[in-house]
Amino acid sequence: MHHTFAVLVLSAITLVIVSRFTKRKSDDELRGVVWTRDALRSSVDGEKKRPAWQSLKLWWALMFAVIVGLCTATAFFGSGSKVHEAERMPFQVDGGNTEIRPRGTLKDFNLWTGTGELLFRPEKAGESITFSVPVDKSGAYKLALVVTRGEGYGPFRAEINGQPATLVWQQSSGENEGYRVIRRESETFPPAGEETVEAGHVVERVGLGQVDSGDGPIRIKLIAESELPIGVDSLVVTQADR
Repeated sequence: MHHTFAVLVLSAITLVIVSRFTKRKSDDELRGVVWTRDALRSSVDGEKKRPAWQSLKLWWALMFAVIVGLCTATAFFGSGSKVHEAERMPFQVDGGNTEIRPRGTLKDFNLWTGTGELLFRPEKAGESITFSVPVDKSGAYKLALVVTRGEGYGPFRAEINGQPATLVWQQSSGENEGYRVIRRESETFPPAGEETVEAGHVVERVGLGQVDSGDGPIRIKLIAESELPIGVDSLVVTQADR
């Protein structure tokens, strides 16, 4: 956001400076160059000379219909996913404490969405944080987390409504056989010995599987495997039957 604001300010300053030291053109010189309402008007003869398929009204109507159609299709046939920022979700902790880390906290890293990440700091392995995720209606849902991975972050396992979850994520590889993406599964994330990454810190989407929501909210419990913190950026809930 601050980069965009800086561009806006510099553009405004440039506009003022150029306008201050540039001689103004006469109205005759600007006629037909600067847009006015007259540009929207066309003569009766001009309308008659154009074929029907070049009608301005026709193309405006087609464009309007396409935009409405795309919006409608997205609403009815979209993925059905909802992204919940972790720092705004209700949760309970069993031991340890939490804090909201704002964007820009980590050096050379700005991949969190929302205002930042929710950081759970356990004091020992086995302590946990449980999120209550609301759903619009009962049914089957696919669940995923977006978490921070890298130096200073620890591994965790997960439970969904009290049942252990298998954690699934995609991992890219560029060694020997060329670039490829492989599917990884584990009871913990990240697996032992793979806590750090070459980039320093990254965010990873970790699938938790599918669950029937029942009548109440879905409970996602993250259990620390060490005393190192767990950073959660967001929780993703997708209707499985869409």
